[in-house]
Amino acid sequence: MTAILDIQYQELDQYAFKAYNYIGTEILEFQYIIDQKLSFYTFQGYIPDEQIIELYKYTAQWMAKRQFSVYKSITDARAIEGSFDGINDWLMNKFIRAAIMMGLKYVATVRTQEFYSSLALREHEDMVSKFALENNYEHRFFDTLEEARTWLEAQP
Repeated sequence: MTAILDIQYQELDQYAFKAYNYIGTEILEFQYIIDQKLSFYTFQGYIPDEQIIELYKYTAQWMAKRQFSVYKSITDARAIEGSFDGINDWLMNKFIRAAIMMGLKYVATVRTQEFYSSLALREHEDMVSKFALENNYEHRFFDTLEEARTWLEAQP
């Protein structure tokens, strides 16, 4: 395993974990809220594309091991840095497509304000609008976590 993919995971309880990069900086906090079938990703700091993919793969395995299903999801990207546009195709065509097949219906993403990350997220937003229509799920983007939560709570 290369240093860039050397991610350490710390379970907080049966519904949550944190991930740290190879120098010990927290890059993800993940929570699963069982009564809402809600996955909650909070990314922070600079995370290379390869690590983001690895984090999503780990999360999918972690949830499958516990037999958790996801109906709604929040990705809080407010504190992420750098450009991650290299993962947009993988995220839509591999990860999200598989999640939809497993029951995912609603996704809320909280936008970052960091310049390079916001450029990548805009590209992602463009891809998502077409993909969502073709795959019968809803994905909305918000400026605040409160807006994202309010929208998700209003969904059936």
